[in-house]
Amino acid sequence: ARGSIQEVGMAVSANHAGGYSWRLCKDAGNVNEECFQAGTLKFESDQQYIVHADGRWSEIPLVKVTDGTYPSGSEWARFPVPSCLHCNPAEDC
Repeated sequence: ARGSIQEVGMAVSANHAGGYSWRLCKDAGNVNEECFQAGTLKFESDQQYIVHADGRWSEIPLVKVTDGTYPSGSEWARFPVPSCLHCNPAEDC
């Protein structure tokens, strides 16, 4: 429902040490980039998790960025995917 909090996830198959944002676009027959840019969403919490292939979960801080984002004022989050399974992704990788 509008204004509700939803748990979401994504799959990452390449470690580019980038970031992400969440956007919605109502399918009214004109789904395009402009529509998604108008539907930016805010992050609810300050945590994010990596679920490893073996089922383990690692919590890492959610570092949010709002300065310099497009569209202005939208949120972007850093996603520091660890390059190994034997380290703390929030501190060592």
